[in-house]
Amino acid sequence: MLETRFPLGIFRAWSYVEPDARCLVYPRPERSALPPPSAESAKGTLRSPTPGNDDYAGLRAYQFSDSPRHVAWKAVARSEDMLTKQFTGEAAAELWLDWALLPGHLNVEHRLSRLAGWVLDAERSGVHYGLRLPGVEILPARGEAQLGACLQALALHGGA
Repeated sequence: MLETRFPLGIFRAWSYVEPDARCLVYPRPERSALPPPSAESAKGTLRSPTPGNDDYAGLRAYQFSDSPRHVAWKAVARSEDMLTKQFTGEAAAELWLDWALLPGHLNVEHRLSRLAGWVLDAERSGVHYGLRLPGVEILPARGEAQLGACLQALALHGGA
């Protein structure tokens, strides 16, 4: 219901609003520390030709999910092609955000809120993360598409 008493506050005007649009409401993110990478994803860190953050290895074509701080701005100024610096070193562990690993005493809404907070924190920190919900598994990745897919899965969880 939409209501107003404008301009003098003497009369009340009201109406029921039925918008034609549909919207998707994401869970309210809860602030909580990210879980550590699981044992299955950290089975051993490989050295060299794996992507990492240690040693400069060259340039490659820019991808939309690349961090702006890894863009080779001098090379972009020379060639006008978007290029990204590539590094080698220890492989980054994948982070799984798993419904089953949350404490059992949390209700569904609290679980969704905690997972939404973890998704946002993982995206901000730049790690590859995946999401496991009952009946849904999103493979580890990062970037805007991954963030949208994870938040959409959380919003639609439970047959909303």
